[in-house]
Amino acid sequence: MLDDNNLLLELKKGNESAFQALFHKYYPDLVGYAYVILRDRNRAEDVVQDFFVDFWLRKKYMQVCSSLKSYIFFSIRNACLNIVRGDKSQKNKEADYGFSSSYIVSENNEPYENPAFYIEDENNYDKICNCINKLPEARKRILILCYYHNMKYKEVAEVLNISINTVKVQMGRAFKFIRENILCL
Repeated sequence: MLDDNNLLLELKKGNESAFQALFHKYYPDLVGYAYVILRDRNRAEDVVQDFFVDFWLRKKYMQVCSSLKSYIFFSIRNACLNIVRGDKSQKNKEADYGFSSSYIVSENNEPYENPAFYIEDENNYDKICNCINKLPEARKRILILCYYHNMKYKEVAEVLNISINTVKVQMGRAFKFIRENILCL
């Protein structure tokens, strides 16, 4: 599989197989990312599919001049936030966008196979889920992007429009909180 720089070069040549490769490479992670924001699997899939259709048909790849991955995740984030804003104004009430254990488990109730959080003991797994639920929203989002979407700190910083230092500090605080609280639970 081509790396992002080569995929972008091929996209700019109009190579449809490069577009298909890009879609297959990022679709699952983007749906997961959109799901964290929207808390609705169908809407998350719709947002990602709409993005890819628009990205290809309107040749938005021609606008990408830095990190392709950051551009894609940033676009999905904005699309999701527009939906959330629309929902809030339509319902005219605050919505709770907390982090529940359903974000940590896959559809078949298996934990994501990330070595940092793969816990065989279900009791410990529940404790970690509870700890993550207690994290501030911004910290949860950073943790999700870094460990469940395997994004680098620099990419997370670009997607969330924050500094790399902020990502590092928030990740350190998240781990410290989880370590301290997992022993007390």
